[in-house]
Amino acid sequence: MVVLFKSNKSLAVTARSVIMQGENMADKLLFYLPTSYEDVIFADPDVKLFYRDPGNNVHMETLKASASDKDGYLLYTLDVTSALTNLAGVVTLWLEIVNTSTDSGISDDVFVSTIRSFETELTIHEWDSYSLASSVSELEAKIDALTKKVDELIEKVDPVVSA
Repeated sequence: MVVLFKSNKSLAVTARSVIMQGENMADKLLFYLPTSYEDVIFADPDVKLFYRDPGNNVHMETLKASASDKDGYLLYTLDVTSALTNLAGVVTLWLEIVNTSTDSGISDDVFVSTIRSFETELTIHEWDSYSLASSVSELEAKIDALTKKVDELIEKVDPVVSA
């Protein structure tokens, strides 16, 4: 999914991805920020993504700066993990951009600008078999642990039986 931070602080989704419930590391969210906003020139800003999941819980992720392929824009990314895709439904997103700069004039004053965007939404599509697959994965993990314990017991008993 590609999102553009616009001059009116809105987030414009320019390309959507189909994101399914339970997916992990299958997609990336790409956020393009202009190199400046009003009088603020972004110099390696700290960009946080806030999102409200379908359960109405708010989460925060720090976005990672990446090399931008668009002139005049900075690129920040987030890998889509199972933390984001755990619940199916509408996820509401917004950004907070914190930029620190110094006065290039006579003083060494430090200026911190905090800019917040409007919200946009993405949909996590329901996977009908998600709860079943999660249960099967948990069951497989338990079976693997029990198999390992049985193998350890066999190793302890085998020398006694062979003697």
